[in-house]
Amino acid sequence: MNMKTKERIAQLFNNLDIWIGLPKYQAERRLDVFFGLYMEDILKECRSDLFEEEDQLILVPEFPLQKNKSNNECTNIDYLVFNKTKKCVHAIELKTDTHSVDDDQIDYYGKFKHETSLEDLFSFAKKKRAGRSGRKYRYLSEYITDNHLEECQTKGNVIYILPNCDFPDSIKISANGFDSITFSDIVNRMEKYATDDELLSAFIHFLQKHQ
Repeated sequence: MNMKTKERIAQLFNNLDIWIGLPKYQAERRLDVFFGLYMEDILKECRSDLFEEEDQLILVPEFPLQKNKSNNECTNIDYLVFNKTKKCVHAIELKTDTHSVDDDQIDYYGKFKHETSLEDLFSFAKKKRAGRSGRKYRYLSEYITDNHLEECQTKGNVIYILPNCDFPDSIKISANGFDSITFSDIVNRMEKYATDDELLSAFIHFLQKHQ
């Protein structure tokens, strides 16, 4: 690898190491590009019972989940993972700290798991919108159709990815039947691949420091 590229990767994660401690810095919005890049590998390594090596996965970030039937107000699922091989859909919630597991979010994911049908989920996502968001919702609708995502017929679980489970609010995750993958799980399962991947190596090192 070009030395300048290695230096840039090191500088990038050094910046994240510093900035993640700042009061208004939203680390999840920056780190999701790395989690998105390696998410399929993470799921297949850490949850091989749900995601087998040959399974075809499609990730859709910020998938809209309707809050109530009376209007278009929604919350967003960090990643909706479509296992096209098993025809199953899982929700992924990414947390980069242990202070943002709140009751409203737990309620929304409970609604996704227990109340919202996949038919309603797709119907809301494909619903026509006016205004500036209309074009992006049209793109989402076309993406769902073009990739045959509606062929997925069953819902799987909600999986939290988070630094650790050693904090009081983590009980809310397990108490609601949700799954969790910790940074330590990712490090232990993924570091064997980091030898030939400089970016993954730096990412793994970052997770080790913040688990």
